[in-house]
Amino acid sequence: MSRLSMLEKFNIPNLPNEPNDEELIDEYDATGNYRAFGITRRINGSELMLNVVLKDGNHHTFSFSHLYRFIYNPSEGIQLLFTDHTVHIKGERLGDLHRYLRTQRVTFVTEADQPTCQSIKDPEPLIRSIVVERRQES
Repeated sequence: MSRLSMLEKFNIPNLPNEPNDEELIDEYDATGNYRAFGITRRINGSELMLNVVLKDGNHHTFSFSHLYRFIYNPSEGIQLLFTDHTVHIKGERLGDLHRYLRTQRVTFVTEADQPTCQSIKDPEPLIRSIVVERRQES
C-alpha cells in the first residue's frame, strides 16, 4: 500500500518550484551521489535541526531554534548566525538553499571535496566551502 501525500490525497498539484519526490532527501547519505543540501519530506515543513557536513566527514548539528539571522549574498554565499556559532557557506547556485532555509525545510548541507567541485555542472547547486566558527562573546 503506497502512502499518498496530502497534495495527492486531495488532488492538488505541486506548487511551482516545489521539489518533487526525487528531489526530497531527508538524511545525508555519504555513500550516495553528492547533494549540496537535503529537503524534508514532512508536509508541515519545519525541521528541528540542521546537519552541517564537512568534506572531512565531520558533522556539526545545529538547532534551528538557535538560528536568529542569516545573510544571503548570491556572489558571497550564505552566513548563518546561531546563538553560539556562525556558519559560512560558499558555493554556486545557492538560491534554492536560501529559500528552503527561510522555511526551515533543509535537513543537511554538504561541503563538496575538490573532485566533486570539478564534476558538478549547472544547474546543480554546489557548496565549495563551509566554515563553522564559535562566536565571540561580547
